[in-house]
Amino acid sequence: MPCDKTKMLKESDSITPETFVKMTKTEQVCLALKLGKELMSRSESGFSISLYLISGFFVEIWYRSPDRQIDQISLITNKQLMKKYEKEIDLDEML
Repeated sequence: MPCDKTKMLKESDSITPETFVKMTKTEQVCLALKLGKELMSRSESGFSISLYLISGFFVEIWYRSPDRQIDQISLITNKQLMKKYEKEIDLDEML
């Protein structure tokens, strides 16, 4: 997967969720892997799902282990984040 890190570094300063969704899947994955911060992962229905923080918003990358392919990448809202990760997030540590 070709990733132009120089281009992404310039764009990452002003990346917004709206800009992110307009990118191709390849661009989104490259941005997440190169510039995002992986926060945690979980497993669901045969997928390994990694949560990334990019410029103040969250995305999930769904990786299908048997096929060794990224199935999807998607924005995740704060509400969805709390619902999906509430058991893994220890809010006491953040206070």
